[in-house]
Amino acid sequence: METVIKKHITKVELLNLLSEFRKNISATNVAFGNIVYFVDESGAKTVNKQKVLQKFVRVNCTIGAKYENRINRDLVKQGEEANFTAQSMSGKEYINDEGIVAIDVKTRTKHYLVATVENHTIPTTVYFHEGKRISKEDAIKKELFMPSHFAPKISSGRGNMSEDKDFHTINPNLSNIISLTLNKTKFIIID
Repeated sequence: METVIKKHITKVELLNLLSEFRKNISATNVAFGNIVYFVDESGAKTVNKQKVLQKFVRVNCTIGAKYENRINRDLVKQGEEANFTAQSMSGKEYINDEGIVAIDVKTRTKHYLVATVENHTIPTTVYFHEGKRISKEDAIKKELFMPSHFAPKISSGRGNMSEDKDFHTINPNLSNIISLTLNKTKFIIID
């Protein structure tokens, strides 16, 4: 079993670490890891301007893989032309050319980790309603999800990826990250 080093860092230190990803984490520009975060469930109903469900998520991810390059590599493997062009992020832009951290364009106060999750990867998700743990089945019975939550999702590659290679991109706010494990180091956020 591999030994994982644990480091306690602040949110500011996490931002600085990820801002210089190539220097601090991976000279190859890509790292495989695990992220744990706590957020409002985007597919939940809203009551009094608050989401009725929150979720604690643990998922394996890839950081630093260029979205456009990844789709074009898969197109070439399928015998097609590498002609995919990525659309820009909505409401966000990268803080530098490393493509790891994005900032909101409106207030320029929120930072987001940009990570790739393979569609075959199954995250561990624990839901909460009114501060108490609730199963997804019970949340569905109580109609806490919006109907749109159950609609089929468009893939990140917008239909250009082979099904077995498809993926989606997640953008958790850095302030919602509890821990991030990369290259055998687990960074635990302490503030």
